[in-house]
Amino acid sequence: MLPLVSIIIPVYNGSNYMRQAIDSALEQTYRNIEIIVINDGSNDDGATERIALSYGNRIRYLAKENGGVSTALNTGIRNMCGEYFSWLSHDDIYVKDKIEKQVEALQNQDGKTVILCKSDFIDENSTPLLLHKRKFRSAHFPWRDAITYVTRNGANGCAFLIPKEAFEVAGLFDENLRYCQDIMMWWNIFLSHYSLFTIETVGVHSRIHKRQITQTRVDLYEKDAYYIGDIIPQKFAAISTKECNCILEFAKAEAIRKHDRTVSNCICTGKKAGVLSLRDITMLRVFQIYGRLRPLIKKMYMNVVRGG
Repeated sequence: MLPLVSIIIPVYNGSNYMRQAIDSALEQTYRNIEIIVINDGSNDDGATERIALSYGNRIRYLAKENGGVSTALNTGIRNMCGEYFSWLSHDDIYVKDKIEKQVEALQNQDGKTVILCKSDFIDENSTPLLLHKRKFRSAHFPWRDAITYVTRNGANGCAFLIPKEAFEVAGLFDENLRYCQDIMMWWNIFLSHYSLFTIETVGVHSRIHKRQITQTRVDLYEKDAYYIGDIIPQKFAAISTKECNCILEFAKAEAIRKHDRTVSNCICTGKKAGVLSLRDITMLRVFQIYGRLRPLIKKMYMNVVRGG
């Protein structure tokens, strides 16, 4: 029996793009799916609700008070019937065989595996954006390696296929987070000893536009980043090894982002746990310097590219 996959679409004031998102879910070549649209208290004179209701019984529609993406996703998880969870942002688009390719990849994995496909980028008009992409290959990552992989490379939340049981073990999305709820969730899942399998297939067109929260509320990102910076170092120090130093990878990423308080917390915690050497700490100082110089380097590079 092929597993039922629940596609959860959280939406807030989504009348601009949500029809494209829902249509891409309905057009999946993998047919054993349910689609749940969660209206997170939209205040657009009912436009979001009218679009959702126009699909009739082809989707399930739930409305709630506004609480942020985490609360909407958690509502979807609590109400889903599927064995697997797949998140689709209302402004993104699934490739037609996204779910099919991921379910195929499951066949050679055990039940404690998360599948991650490749994603690319589109603009407001769904035109492809030729942005620099990291190398992406099909590979299996045990849980510690999975933590360092997503810490180092990031991961598009809509590109995952996750067993529902993972949320029973790792817990739901942290509702204190309004911006970084996704990375915290992936870490918690991998900390629960779930492995990661990546597939090279592009499954998601991720939209970049001026109205998304990542563009308009950088203050939320900073708030969430420091909230995470107070929690994660102890968890990562407890599991770090010489071969897979999770706290070092996390500290390097935070150093580049100029989150000095978090880096200091990592250094203090890592030294006490005996998993950060003097060489590691020196490396982190270098990454901090690079983090400060990076905007200037990027600006100089863009001037060269533009011939300025």
